[in-house]
Amino acid sequence: MKKQRFVTNTTSVRKDGKLAFSPQGRAIADRRIDAQKLSRIQKKLGTDDTFSDEFKAAFDPQTEYGQILERVQLETELDAARKTITALRKYPDDPHCQRILDEMWARPTARKKDFPLCPIWRHERETRQIFAAQSRYAFPRVTEELYLVTIIFDFAENLDQLEEAMVAAHRVMQRAVAHMGRKRHGVTMTGTLEFDLKTFENLTNEPKSISLLKQLGVTATDAGGWTLTGHFFTRVPHREVLEDWLRKTYPSSTPSWHRVQFDQVKQNKKLLDHLSKILSYVNKMPMALFKPPTRKTKGGERETADELMRRMSAAFYGATMNTHVDQSVIDLNAAIVQWAKFVDRVGPKLLYYSVESSHAQKWYSESEMDYIRMIDADMTTDEDRRGGKGKKDGEHKIELHRDHGLLPPFEVPPHLKGRVRDLRSRPLTYDAEWDSMTNCSGINPDTHYHDFDRWSVKP
Repeated sequence: MKKQRFVTNTTSVRKDGKLAFSPQGRAIADRRIDAQKLSRIQKKLGTDDTFSDEFKAAFDPQTEYGQILERVQLETELDAARKTITALRKYPDDPHCQRILDEMWARPTARKKDFPLCPIWRHERETRQIFAAQSRYAFPRVTEELYLVTIIFDFAENLDQLEEAMVAAHRVMQRAVAHMGRKRHGVTMTGTLEFDLKTFENLTNEPKSISLLKQLGVTATDAGGWTLTGHFFTRVPHREVLEDWLRKTYPSSTPSWHRVQFDQVKQNKKLLDHLSKILSYVNKMPMALFKPPTRKTKGGERETADELMRRMSAAFYGATMNTHVDQSVIDLNAAIVQWAKFVDRVGPKLLYYSVESSHAQKWYSESEMDYIRMIDADMTTDEDRRGGKGKKDGEHKIELHRDHGLLPPFEVPPHLKGRVRDLRSRPLTYDAEWDSMTNCSGINPDTHYHDFDRWSVKP
């Protein structure tokens, strides 16, 4: 029988009638819903008491919480959560372990404080970030300004150094935003800081690791260490300004390797797929910790992992470990516990990074951009270009700020002077007031006009 071309389903409506975040999420959720009790998700949850009944209910198609079945890495996350709980249970006399366990078993859909070790909490946070980015900054008309930015920040020999590196990375990102502000350019970013455990073999055989250690002037030790990388979904109209500053701040030891990488979002890709991909990076668990099996196997993978963790113990406990830790009891469970304590300690403040600069907050909304293009409100003329200002007929300014007018000389109009909002850079946040005041969807320019100044004026 002659095969027919498969027509890709690009709809975002799931089989259960819910609207998915993206076509990719729809496809994943539909497969899991069809599988029901035989699904891999249900097998990961198990029938024992590792996870609470309320936790399990969040992944049941009948009682699904927040469309969590659409998560791409959900199986890996649940597997890591199970191994984390199992490891923590090995230390009943450790109050820190017991406190984390209590949090793991608390009601997952009604947490009163942040808890990054819980897959459900991470899903809630990522959903909020996706909604905030989509509602204000990420839409098809500005795709040429959207990038997936990767920055290899640093290498740390142990978790104490890793925390210091994370603090330093946040400070550098703040300086980068300030640099853009001084140039009167806006930038918005949301993403995660990924820390990956590297063995001695990784550090001495992987080209990227070799280049990073060479650039930092660091020699790999038997204990290995941690590489710190940032992954950010970014909108920046003046990419060259930000990229140049970051590459000078994070230079590369070889021309073929870049610590800073800008990958433009493809026009034919769904923006929500990109957002979900970037924000899910924090869910990438260190392979050396979570890939080995839980129990002993004929191949001896578990014993090999335990021995590797003993050799890498300094990567978890630091150089002073011999004064308070018995190396004979260090195994994979002990390493997972130290990782869990670290994640719990640094929290979302260091694990994530997001910002909408003061200039980015002045950008126009999606419906406003459509309206501007519809009436060519920003198209310059010969009169606008007098004195060398402005651009050629038919060209549009790369970055428009709502308080500086749509045409040259791009200054605060007289009627707004002293009345505009005093904006400051802040973490990416959904703003219902902005959403309402800047929405002009469906406007008929023959009968109505849109008031661009409405949101600009101080409330």
